[in-house]
Amino acid sequence: MSFKGERLQDAEEIICYEPGIEVVKLSSVTNQSVRAQVKIAPDCSLGEHHLRLRAATGISELRTFMVGTFPIIEETEPNDDPSKAQKIPLNSTVAGVIKSEDVDCFAVELKQGQRFSAEIEGIRLGRANFDPRLTVFDEHHAIVGDADDTWLSMQDPFLSFLVPSNGTYIVQVREVTYGGNDNCQYLLHMGAFPRPGSVYPLGGKAGETIAFAFFSGATGWFTNQIKLPAVPQNKFGIYAELEGLTAPSPNWIRVSGFANVLATAGNHDRQHATMTDLQPPLALNGVLSEKGQEDWFRFPATKGTVLEVKVFARRLRSPLDSVIEIFDAKGQTIASDDDAAGVDSFLKFTPAESTNYFLRVRDTLGHGGPDFVYRVELDGVRPLITLKIPEVARNDTQSRQ
Repeated sequence: MSFKGERLQDAEEIICYEPGIEVVKLSSVTNQSVRAQVKIAPDCSLGEHHLRLRAATGISELRTFMVGTFPIIEETEPNDDPSKAQKIPLNSTVAGVIKSEDVDCFAVELKQGQRFSAEIEGIRLGRANFDPRLTVFDEHHAIVGDADDTWLSMQDPFLSFLVPSNGTYIVQVREVTYGGNDNCQYLLHMGAFPRPGSVYPLGGKAGETIAFAFFSGATGWFTNQIKLPAVPQNKFGIYAELEGLTAPSPNWIRVSGFANVLATAGNHDRQHATMTDLQPPLALNGVLSEKGQEDWFRFPATKGTVLEVKVFARRLRSPLDSVIEIFDAKGQTIASDDDAAGVDSFLKFTPAESTNYFLRVRDTLGHGGPDFVYRVELDGVRPLITLKIPEVARNDTQSRQ
């Protein structure tokens, strides 16, 4: 691990904010760089860890360090041309950098019918405003897969497919406009791991073990049993596992104190609404799997108790642009909203009587698919104070939606 900057000659320690990373020693300290040996514990949590360098004269801005499941291979130049592609074994992570007009090529041996996944962590590393593109070519230079932006990872692309034939495939990484610089660093994960674009449901009750269903075109739906943390979290990452391999980055869910209500089959009109006898607070969960689909739920509410209705979809990387509507027992509209919480919907309503009410969820443009997952939380109005300290020195758009 190395740090580069200015006035680093009196560095004394690396502060690790999460457990699992042990700094063995600072092996080299100069005015502009610090190198350190670190040990990663076997139970260290996957994903992003936060670090600062402390010197006798001050403390650095926040920096991040990623922990994954695969061995790291350093990118070696020249590898700009497919004929000079660097050979990489499956289930490995390449650590590289894209400089101006740079193209990095990697060769992998694949067999017909096996699953191949590739994923870049670039802008998510927080180093630069880096927009990578990922392309896979077969031996005949035909494009087998190509990805730029994704709903789950935004500017960071990924792809996953079943290999059409035996052969050597070329995985190409570049900046989308052929830009780049020394800060456009990336981690490229390649292997047979699952790379789901969506997870259902989009949350669960704190402390419970939930069956989460993951989906990608290369795997279809598959389920993992996952124990949720004991304390609610607005955004919690869960890692899909399939056939002994783990996805290199998480899908995002909510952890709350609310019981889950899952959409029942065919709840696409008021007559067939998913029904629950649970009083709010509760969470309604579903997938708008078809174009033009609407999902309906019936729930009880108490007269005069103000309810907040919050949709969590785009904030958890679902492509859904939600519209929600509340109806009374006679089918009359009480309240509706489209984009009060960014792209996600939010509204308040006060029940006029203690009875059952209906909620309808749809996409504003009538889109749908297995990735159009949503979670609607119904809760009473509660006083809340929120404090957020920005993570400075971070070039990342992952928290903007």
